[in-house]
Amino acid sequence: LRFMGEYGRAREHLEYSGTLYIAEGDKAGLADVFEEMGRVVWEQGDKGAYAQALEHLEKATDIRRRLPHKRALARTINNLANIQLTMGHLNIARTLHTEALEIRAAINDERGQMLSLLGLGAVHYECANWQEAMTNFEQGLRIAIQLGDRTYEAILKLNIGETHLSCNRLNEAETFFTDGIELARELGNRRVEGLPIRCGRAPLL
Repeated sequence: LRFMGEYGRAREHLEYSGTLYIAEGDKAGLADVFEEMGRVVWEQGDKGAYAQALEHLEKATDIRRRLPHKRALARTINNLANIQLTMGHLNIARTLHTEALEIRAAINDERGQMLSLLGLGAVHYECANWQEAMTNFEQGLRIAIQLGDRTYEAILKLNIGETHLSCNRLNEAETFFTDGIELARELGNRRVEGLPIRCGRAPLL
């Protein structure tokens, strides 16, 4: 329902599912409900959406920390970090992205590491820590290429180009912008062309 834009019905369905999970004592299911509710509120974009999404993701994270499912925990922490980043809470976002990255490295989740490096690089970019941002983006790019994930290869190349631009390295910036935009167009994904650091709202996964 969320993907169809039927946010009201999606929330009703999730609220009903939440009551069932509580009755059954299914903590993992309840965490899923809170996380998905955060996505619904975030995408709907109503007044106060950031605060509501943050509340839902914090509840999901608190539950997942008491469960053994590390991959799901890292994903939820990553989403929580993206909300904190968009709200301008940079230190909190950095701490959360670092935690998610460490969890994903421990369980050999390469794609997860790529996403955490992208998020961590965005935090460093917003803090004007250009070298740290570049290091994170370059590490993420190597993983994206290794995995054959061309969408994130394009996103990371654009972020690297943006970082070079911020450092006034114009030739390098042009190279990465050109590569990233050409790849995005080749994939038919025009949204990617303007997505990365300047997107204003980090995507929830």
